[in-house]
Amino acid sequence: MKLFIKKISLLLLIIFICTSCGTKDEKIITEGISYSNDNYTIQYPSNWECVERKEDGSVVVFSNKDNQIYLELTSARIYPYTGEQKYINKLLKGIREDINVEECLLSGNKGYKVKSKNDNEINDNYIIQERDMIFEMRFNYQDNESNNHEQVINKIKDTFKIKDFETLEYASKDINGDRDAKWLADIEFICKQLPNHHKNLFFKIDEQQYLKKANIIKENIHTLTDNELITEVSRWIASVGDAHTRFLFNIEKKYPFEFYYFNEGIYLIDSITEYSDFIGYKLKSIDGISVEEIIKLFTPIIPHENESRLKELITKSIIIPEFLDGLKITNQESAQYTFVDENRNEHIIKAIPKRFNYKDLIIRNTDKSEKMLYLKNRNENYWYQYYEEEMLLYFKYNKCSNMALKSF
Repeated sequence: MKLFIKKISLLLLIIFICTSCGTKDEKIITEGISYSNDNYTIQYPSNWECVERKEDGSVVVFSNKDNQIYLELTSARIYPYTGEQKYINKLLKGIREDINVEECLLSGNKGYKVKSKNDNEINDNYIIQERDMIFEMRFNYQDNESNNHEQVINKIKDTFKIKDFETLEYASKDINGDRDAKWLADIEFICKQLPNHHKNLFFKIDEQQYLKKANIIKENIHTLTDNELITEVSRWIASVGDAHTRFLFNIEKKYPFEFYYFNEGIYLIDSITEYSDFIGYKLKSIDGISVEEIIKLFTPIIPHENESRLKELITKSIIIPEFLDGLKITNQESAQYTFVDENRNEHIIKAIPKRFNYKDLIIRNTDKSEKMLYLKNRNENYWYQYYEEEMLLYFKYNKCSNMALKSF
């Protein structure tokens, strides 16, 4: 009888131990805490806390109190938004082939789960596009804790609900026919929406100056070409003085050059096969206008807060036909780029804008020397590598844009 009681007690103890392993998590999940902003709501366990949050809700980070797992939830606007789901497809195309991607349901809509491993860390990324917004949930935890966190990840993920937020589409989409009316609608849309969505738009110029510049453009819509309007709107937006606020437009073609602004001047550092002989030459002029004058013309239309940013964006802007035409440097059909080689001999290229991808460039896609670290992985927004012998951690920041598998 005593032996029978002992067996029952032992069995009850085993059952208690086994069931109590999940009881804590179940209780924590069912007694969740809600977080909500203008775009979505989500619940997280009561033994977690919100450890970081941007004022606009674009980045929110949650973590359990033992810091064994954390969730980073990001949301971002897509611009220009055309009512299609192309952006998320483009995002998925940039993921390496060896990374596992599978479809899943998020907030009742089709999303994607992207699972990656970096050393002993696991990243479970859930990505969904809803109209002009991209949402990403990234759960980060140690590989050896995978089984412990799977249930709570699924529970949190299933509480994520997207709200009926306002889509910030361009205003002229509903206006048919009249070109001037479309431009007027878009400029008035910027006038109204930019101050509402910028944290502090009038830190450099006041509201009256901002509106006065807009009115001057509106009054001259009928006399300006589309490229001149693109240029003047860019000048207007740049005048607010924020390097992270600029006018974006659809650029279908560019001149197939990649430049770099060295102390000695602007040099061609990459191009397509047709112009490969000119790589390494210094740019002297475009359509007879000197580089020095071109820099003066471009400076007011480029948002920047320091010289480095200006130099970077000038090299990207002088290959855009709309700007070159809008600034009356050249026309949109072709441009004459004049280069100088190391012997001071001049070389002229009469180029036409092309639809090209950076994959078409020569230097960017050749095998790079291990010593030329700045030329490696140029298609990644950012990357890093540790060199043990030199005790060197090299970090390269190519683009200020989030990567799905190495989130900010």
